[in-house]
Amino acid sequence: MEIPELAEEWPSWSPFFYMFLDGVDRRTGSFLNLPYAGGTAEQPLKTMRILRSIQGLFFEKIENDMKQIRR
Repeated sequence: MEIPELAEEWPSWSPFFYMFLDGVDRRTGSFLNLPYAGGTAEQPLKTMRILRSIQGLFFEKIENDMKQIRR
């Protein structure tokens, strides 16, 4: 972990980041695969809340990158 402030927390949260990156289209951030069998409503609630939070950050990052490109 390169950010010292996050080094202590990273082991607890990193599986969710990897789960997110393994399950989304990296250009759009849209879910392609869910972490568990079944549809969105059948996923564990806490897991989906965390993944959607990460997705929101991902969307913000894409938007900021697009603004930088347009300049």
